[in-house]
This record gives sequence, C-alpha cells and structure tokens, in this order.
Amino acid sequence: MNRFLSETSLHVIAHWLPRLNGITGDANDTYSAPICLPSCGLNAFITATSNKEVIGRIFDLSPGFFWQTLETPGVECKGRETTQELHTEISITLGHEDFYKDPLVTHYALQAILESGLDICGLRLLYPSAEPLPDHFGCKSFLQKGRRVLAVAVRGPFAHSLLRGINRTVQRLVRRKTVVAAGDDDEEESLLLFTPQQRQQVHKELCLWFSGRLVKGSGNDQEETFKSKVEVVPEDASFLCATTKADIVLVVSPLVPPRCYGLTLSTCEHRGFIIRGLQIMEIDNDRASQLGLTGQQAPIFCTSASQKCLVLILKKENAQCHSISLPAALMKELKTHNLLTFLRPRGDVQTAQTCLCFHTAPYSNNMYHIYAQPAWAVPDPSTVVLSDQKCVVDLELDEVVVLTLCGQDMGQGLGFLHRALTRHGFDLLGLKRLQASSRLQALEVSPYEVGEKFSRSALVTLTSGPALVCALKRNNAASALRKLLQSHPSGNLSILMSPTPQVTSRLCALFFFEHEITSCK
Repeated sequence: MNRFLSETSLHVIAHWLPRLNGITGDANDTYSAPICLPSCGLNAFITATSNKEVIGRIFDLSPGFFWQTLETPGVECKGRETTQELHTEISITLGHEDFYKDPLVTHYALQAILESGLDICGLRLLYPSAEPLPDHFGCKSFLQKGRRVLAVAVRGPFAHSLLRGINRTVQRLVRRKTVVAAGDDDEEESLLLFTPQQRQQVHKELCLWFSGRLVKGSGNDQEETFKSKVEVVPEDASFLCATTKADIVLVVSPLVPPRCYGLTLSTCEHRGFIIRGLQIMEIDNDRASQLGLTGQQAPIFCTSASQKCLVLILKKENAQCHSISLPAALMKELKTHNLLTFLRPRGDVQTAQTCLCFHTAPYSNNMYHIYAQPAWAVPDPSTVVLSDQKCVVDLELDEVVVLTLCGQDMGQGLGFLHRALTRHGFDLLGLKRLQASSRLQALEVSPYEVGEKFSRSALVTLTSGPALVCALKRNNAASALRKLLQSHPSGNLSILMSPTPQVTSRLCALFFFEHEITSCK
C-alpha cells in the first residue's frame, strides 16, 4: 500500500478529470471553476498504517455526536473583535454507494462544496441495520435498498440552502448520465443524494447519523431512544463544532473600479468572511513581494498613485483553504452582475483573468503596521468638532453625502451600496471600516439629537458593533440617496445617511484623512 501511494500520482487515478472539467466548464453550470491537480504522489495526501494502537484509537471509540475541532494554520490580526459569526449553519446530505463509487459525481459534489465556501465537519460510512426506523425520516428509501450510506455534514454560511442547491445540481448531472446510458429518465431510480428540506428534519438526521447507533429493541424503544438524543442536542447544531479562525489579506487590483467594491464586500460577507479592516492604498514592489504577487501580477497591482488597490483583512474559519476559491467566486459575481465590462483596460492584458483582478495571501504579524493599523486610524476628533477647519471635501464643487452601514450583519447594507454604485450613478470617494464607533462618532452618525426619545438606545447600538462609512458623490447626491433609502426596507439604524452638508462635512473630517477621501476617484 505504501509503495502504491508513493509511486502513483493523482493524474493516474483521476482519468475522469477531463470529463469533470468539461462539465464544470459549462457556462450555465453553477460551479464552473476548472480543477487542476498537482503532479505529486498520493502519499502527499494519504498515509497508511498497520499500527494496531493507532487503529484502535480511531475505530474503537464509542460513537458520540460529531464534534469538529479544526485547527488550521494561520495568524489572527490584533485588534478589538466585535463581529460574531453570522448565518453559520450545519446541514447534512446522504448518499448511497452508487454515489461514492462514481468518482466523477463524487468529486463534482465535493468540489461544489469547496467552491461554495463550506467545510465538511462530519463524514461517516454507515451500514444501516434492517430494523425499521421511525416513520418521520425521509431517507427510508435508501435503507430499503439495503445499501451502505455515506453521511456528509457540512458547515458554513447558509449551509442549508447551498447544500440543497448542490444536491439539485448533482441530480441533474446524474440524470443526464442515466438518460444517456440507459435511455431512461426515472428520477426515483437516479436519486443518489438525499438532503432534507426542513431545518427540523436536518436536526433529526444529524442526531440519527452522528450520535451513535440506536440500541437494539422494539420500534417503540428505538423511538424513545432517538427522542432522548434529540432532546439533549442543542437545536442549533453549529454550537457543537469547535474551530479556529485566521485572517487573510485580499487585494483588489486597479483593474477593478470602485463601483465594483460594494459587490466585492457583499460577496466576501456572504461567503462567511468577516471584514476586519480595509484601505485603499498603493502597492509598491516591496509590498508586492510580501503579498506573494507573481511577475505577471506585479505590473498590474503596482501602479501609479492615481490607481490604487483595495486591500481587505478578512477572518474566517479555515480561512487559508477558502481563500483559494475566493478570487474565482468574486469573478463569478462580477460576471453574473454584468460588471466585467467595467474592468479597466490595461494595454494588451486580458483584464478578465482572475489572478490579475484579485489576489489572496495569508496574514502575518509583520503586516500589522502596513495593512491593519492604518486601516483603523481616524483623525484626532479634538480638531474636528466645533472647529472652523476646512473639510477634506469641497462641498461647493462636489455634491457629497456620507452613507454609514452599521451592525453585525451588513448584508442588506452592502447590497444597497452595490446598487447605489452600479445603478444610480454614485461615485465612491472614501471608504472606512471601523470595528466599533466611538461615542463621539456615534453622536454624529445618529439620526437622533441628544435628549430625544431614542437617542440613548441609538448610541448603545451604534457603539456596540462595526461600521462601514462611505463617502459618495453624485448630482443631487443627498436627495437621490434619500429617495433611494425610502424604497429600501432596512432594519433600524442599519443604513444611515448624513442629512445636511454640515453633517457631511463633520463626518468626512471625523472618519477620513485627506488622502483617503480622494483615493477612490
């Protein structure tokens, strides 16, 4: 076995890879990133042992409810942490042996899980007994066929809906293969995967397949045993996983204009990345080397001061693994929203290349003073409030308004920013992300005056969570943004705008340095 692993490469056993890339290369396919395999041997990924002690430690344990302890390499950026994980779910899919014995279908499903930003947190090959299960399980058709079952639990943002989408896509693939091979389109016979539709059903399936075997006995005994397991397991199974988080750096090249920044931030958040900091800055040769930019990328990312890069610090579970698929996901969103035409031309360079538009790198401690600390810095407030200093924006020449997105969940706000930049003619002049607003900043952002009914609760809300401050420019900017907000349903204090030019002036001076407010032009 060890000899086989050392002398055999992935290319030898993955003879079906061209067929898989033919499927994923379909423009209409949900998961369209091509798959490239390394040339190293299987022993780089798989190890075999005959040590009975090791085997015993793995397989002789009494099965208990699954618990993921994921300790991945990576460094966390210093700084106040205020954002909790949002939308993190655990879901489950079941596949019988016809699924996992087909390498094309199996690899397609696993690749789709990776491309969706999900982690596999539970994996078991099971031999269900012939004894009947409670009637409320939707997977009984699998068990009636007497087949082994592969149970896969996945964890990540919006895991339920994403896994159902992957299941539907896999079923279409299998159905096409079945029709071609047998000329038959029997949907029931081609069903290889079962994914529960209801969240309550997901919870029950997790308890059944990952909480040990049901005790032998009558059907009523099994039912009572199962009910007792469900009662002791938290309804939100995401709390049963222990993971470590790390930070990565995402660099958006000057080929991507500021009008695409709203979609970029929204995509990162939707895939479970917490935005910890951002700044728009120039990348020189030294920074290019630190970030690991290739010789092809360096001339694109290292440009003049008039065209700078957007640099983001992002946090996520298993961050380095998911950073690999993030650039492709961003390019896919640009394509889906018809924004590829906005990419800035650069000589003979094909601007739609993913590696020339986005680049990710693992965060390291020596990056703090370059990418993190400046991103959180704000002007000294003592020189701003009640002073006669000149605002960093000439309000007589530029119609400027400040949009502030507040709270832990900025999904709706980032979608609003994306529409304002791409559909309603707003230009982005400045962008600042704070982990939490100070009391003085919150007083200026708050729509309530001191002493009004909701002023105190508004201050508590605004100072307890992160804020994204955006300086926007347009003809009749204030009235246009106010009208746009009236047609956009949003939670209280989640999307705020500066009501007057005087407030706009103070907010610009409170949040932005002069070089930051002009860097997005």
